[in-house]
Amino acid sequence: MSKTLWHKRLKPFIKPIQYLLAIIPIAYILGRMDFGDISNAIDQIAPWAIPFIIVSSAFALFLQGFKWWYLMRSLVPNLKFSSTIRYHFIGCFYSVALPTSAAQDVLRAIMVGRISDNSSAWAATWIHKIGGLLAVVGISFATFTFFLRSAIPIEFSRIIPVSVVVLIMLLVLSFSKRVTKPVRMGLEKVLPSRVLEPLKNGRQAIYLFRNKPLTLLGSLLLSFCIQFTLILGSAVSAYA
Repeated sequence: MSKTLWHKRLKPFIKPIQYLLAIIPIAYILGRMDFGDISNAIDQIAPWAIPFIIVSSAFALFLQGFKWWYLMRSLVPNLKFSSTIRYHFIGCFYSVALPTSAAQDVLRAIMVGRISDNSSAWAATWIHKIGGLLAVVGISFATFTFFLRSAIPIEFSRIIPVSVVVLIMLLVLSFSKRVTKPVRMGLEKVLPSRVLEPLKNGRQAIYLFRNKPLTLLGSLLLSFCIQFTLILGSAVSAYA
């Protein structure tokens, strides 16, 4: 039976299946929520803090989407901000139901890759993730060094600088073809060409960021702004 005939027979079921796939995660998310506990928690929070917490959380999510678009735009200049931010918030919503927060990055990259360059979407996702982790570890290192140095065990305090060094190495090595070549050659032996081709394209797109130092610097500054916004919201929540 031809593909065209199969498509005609399945066409009436495509839309209902799409709606069902959209509703199931929403129902799952709502089912996990304990509205009684949420109501009790809200009653214990100062009224002035609730709008601030909501706005700061939404602003942090917006900055994450803006940062990702900012990275993507350096590789795909005609990428629309409205489409990128829309897919970003869709990914944020469904990440509540998906197993890990990394699922948000995967879902977002797949959706944006369909309307732009797929390899650029994955390259921007990698730089976005490493920059975010670097900001988290950097802020943690500064906090422990200047404010909590005496309260933290010396064994634990050594983890932070090591983490900073590891993340910087990952970022730098991402731009080295000499370092990533053995990894690529090893993957070629175990992965089919259909899977390997997108990885090659993403690897090549990551190299393009080597010539965009201002973009990388701007992305890192946005990462710190995002983390400070989240910290401020958490501090207000604890105080309220």
